Amino acid sequence: MLKNMKSNPWLPYLIVFGILILLLVYTQFREQQYQVVIEPIFKFKPDEVTGFSISKDNVSVTIVKKDTAWVFAEPDTGQPAKYKIEQFFKDVLKGEREGSVTDDTSRYAKLGVHETSATKLVIRHEQKDLAIVFAGRSQTDYNQEYLRYADDLRVYPSRQKLVNKLGAVASWWR
Repeated sequence: MLKNMKSNPWLPYLIVFGILILLLVYTQFREQQYQVVIEPIFKFKPDEVTGFSISKDNVSVTIVKKDTAWVFAEPDTGQPAKYKIEQFFKDVLKGEREGSVTDDTSRYAKLGVHETSATKLVIRHEQKDLAIVFAGRSQTDYNQEYLRYADDLRVYPSRQKLVNKLGAVASWWR
């Protein structure tokens, strides 16, 4: 070995370089498990939506598609503002969420996704519910919003601000 080192003075440097490459590959592999998983909130296409309802506390609004126009369902009348509908489709229906943070039902109230405190969004295609989602703000971090699907115990952090775009009164949509 000593004879090889004298004939090739670069061998120790090559060995150190090889070890550094192995350490780099190892650390990159380990860091992959900590990367955030980002997924769309809804698995369906936005053009499948023919109506949606938003409710908070005892107030609710339902908006349905009649031919090519969006209108309020009874007892409300009239049409919502076009830009509000476009904003809803862009920010809510095409929104993204991160991986699950908990499935502990006792934490729902703190995360703002309990049925009694959250904003409930029901999205429909014809008469079939495509999704039922509870969205709310965290009580400990007011800037963070979470969502929970009605048929899933897990709670997911939202990548967008959803609650501000889910007005439960018809006047908000005008």
